[in-house]
Order: sequence, then C-alpha cells, then structure tokens
Amino acid sequence: MSEASRSKGNTRWGRAVLGSVPLAATLLPGCGGGGGGGGTPTQPSTPVRTVILQRVWTLVVGQFVALEGPISGSGTLEATVEWTLATNDVDIYVTTDACSEQTFALFQCTFLASADSATTKPEHVSLSVTAGAYRVWVVNLGPTEEAGTVEVAITQ
Repeated sequence: MSEASRSKGNTRWGRAVLGSVPLAATLLPGCGGGGGGGGTPTQPSTPVRTVILQRVWTLVVGQFVALEGPISGSGTLEATVEWTLATNDVDIYVTTDACSEQTFALFQCTFLASADSATTKPEHVSLSVTAGAYRVWVVNLGPTEEAGTVEVAITQ
C-alpha cells in the first residue's frame, strides 16, 4: 500500500457489529444411579459455520471500512470481500480491536490475517480465533471508486 493511499484512508465509511456466537452445546452422558453400565459414547460434534455479518459497502479510492465486534468462544473466522471491477485492488485485513482507524491509516497495526493481492478477486482470509474483539478492514486501493460486499463467518 503506498503512503498516499494510506494517508487518505482515514475517512470512516461505517461500522457494523459482528454478533456474538455462542459455543455449540456439548452433549454429555447423563448421570444415573444403578451402577455398572458403560453408557453410549457420544459422537464428536460436527463443526457449524455461522455467518455473523454480511455488509454492502461503497468506497472511494483510499477509503476503508472497519467492521468490528466480539467473538465468544473459539473457532475459525473467515472473511470474504467481493467487488464489481476486476481492475480495482480491494484488500481485507483482520486485527484486534486495539487497532484504531488512525493506526490502521498509517499501516501501523499488527495484522492477524490479510489478503492484499493486487489481482486476486475475491479476497479471502481465514484464521483461528479465541474469545475477544476483532476488526475486519476492507480497503479500496483503486484505481476507481468501488462497491461490493463483505461476509464474515465463524466455524465452531
């Protein structure tokens, strides 16, 4: 990302909240009196993918949007950004909520995951997360204004 692109990125387009996702319930064998039986073994739970955010965005060149919210439990966070024109470079980053708009605009945040290819469309990130607050950043590096969608999901 060029310094000029970074310095223009301080306009906030909007925010959305990632919903809290409760952990999938674990089935435990019931306690019973009466001794000896081995009980029925439980089957491992199948991972469940839950979409926690879908958002439409429009950004001029150099703008970014921060989508943020808490995650409860642990799992795999996936974020995908799609846009209209293949000639535009749109990127996606994931940080903790400690990364502010000001530090992001200066590109001084620690990225937990990023997809910043100039030619890949759509961009997609996937990372293991634990309970906490995260920010997903979508950046339009141009060369023109762009519109698209972002989807964030968690698999637990």
